[in-house]
Amino acid sequence: MPVRPGTSDHRVLPFVRVNPANDKHARFIRTIIGMQPDHAVRLLDFANGTFRGRRLIIVVRASNPLSLQYHGLPDHVPKPPTFKDKIGESGRSPLPSPSAGYYISDYDLHGVYEHRGVHTMANGHQFDAYSRLYVNNHVEAGSVQIGSAPAGRPDVNPFLKALNAHVCPGPQAFFQHGADDDYRAGGRSAHELEGRDPAISRHHLVVEHTGNAYLLRPAEVVQYLRYRRLSVMPGW
Repeated sequence: MPVRPGTSDHRVLPFVRVNPANDKHARFIRTIIGMQPDHAVRLLDFANGTFRGRRLIIVVRASNPLSLQYHGLPDHVPKPPTFKDKIGESGRSPLPSPSAGYYISDYDLHGVYEHRGVHTMANGHQFDAYSRLYVNNHVEAGSVQIGSAPAGRPDVNPFLKALNAHVCPGPQAFFQHGADDDYRAGGRSAHELEGRDPAISRHHLVVEHTGNAYLLRPAEVVQYLRYRRLSVMPGW
């Protein structure tokens, strides 16, 4: 695995740091995260001001790596949020009849956070402050809404449109929707519902505007969010 960072850089956290442009690290991004390494390189670039000058932290949950073999093929489209079934063990699932073609795994946003400056506490301690960017319609106090397009319309939502154009230009828009906890279900926010599950079963890739990228094991996701003072789902 990639070498764990030291403590010389105060921005570096005690997790596995990766460089998507490094061949060895790229293999982990493909096999563990299910993302094309060049997409990860562009995602890291996107986080540093590409979208309206915003400096971001972007957290992506691992997708099915078996879908990578179908990237770039005609009649293979990333799975939209309206398709509730899991992608098959082959890495693709047939489109509902009478449509021809296949769904493949999309890239799964966990959360997007904007750097809001350095906050100084009463005791003089300073830390970087972030606020969540809600990519869809869900808005809470202190958040910044990016667009009002319905879920599943990455061609309309300004953030998703810019993200796909920069990270994965072409006909396959792999970012299909905002973070899972940006939605509301049955009057309760989806992150409250997901918070009941004590286990995080998949690895995550984190890219930061600082230029750092981290490969997080399932047990490290909550630790990362707390290190960066980002929102943590209830029950985690």
